[in-house]
Amino acid sequence: SRCTTLRRNCVGVARSLKINLQGIILNCTQPDAQKDLADLTPIDLIQSLTQVPILGTLPYVSEPTDFDYLAKIVSDWDLEIMLPQGNLMLQR
Repeated sequence: SRCTTLRRNCVGVARSLKINLQGIILNCTQPDAQKDLADLTPIDLIQSLTQVPILGTLPYVSEPTDFDYLAKIVSDWDLEIMLPQGNLMLQR
């Protein structure tokens, strides 16, 4: 699909700039996009094509200042992938 091609190209550009991608976050920029997300951008396909894990999905947010809602969304993301290998505990 067009969305998958776009994301693969974005990953290619990032790699050409020597950016070490730790993961991809999918986002919905339109209210109706959430219901079509699985069909438009299959997570397994994106991960297979890019070799970069999908950390999570940001649904369309009509009120971006609703920090409680945003925190709930982010709490479901797989952000541990971004930690350095072998260092699974955060140090103070």
